[in-house]
Amino acid sequence: MEFAFVHVSDEHDWALFDTTAPGTGNWRMPSGSRMPKARSVPQRGHAVTVSHSEILLTVTGPYDVKLPTQGLPRPLLLRLHQASTFTDIEYLAGQAFRFTALSWRRFYPSGTPVTILYSDLIASLLGRLRHVRNWNADIISTSFRTSRWFL
Repeated sequence: MEFAFVHVSDEHDWALFDTTAPGTGNWRMPSGSRMPKARSVPQRGHAVTVSHSEILLTVTGPYDVKLPTQGLPRPLLLRLHQASTFTDIEYLAGQAFRFTALSWRRFYPSGTPVTILYSDLIASLLGRLRHVRNWNADIISTSFRTSRWFL
């Protein structure tokens, strides 16, 4: 069986520019001048291979930028773990990109693959239960805890 461990990060020093992207709209700035938003922002899904085990993936495109002052969206850095037996980083980037469009929370694509986003949300909500009076973690120690499930 082939498997891949992929580390997905938005905390890195990389940025992607598309010098041919004109931007969208014609927004009025506080100074009274007009300018397009998202100038030089690559389209969603644009990927650039950094090495055989790393790839940059844009998940926020020019139409996802709300204001001209918002700045350049940061791409995701996908890093393949060295113990992985499946090593097609471009295929894995495509899979991660498709997971950003599967949000149950809103109609717009997410900036993070839902497999990571929902896990973070669940962990955050469970962490808040600590502060609930009379909360007992043993309540969720049922067969549900060991069953296979996915949102």
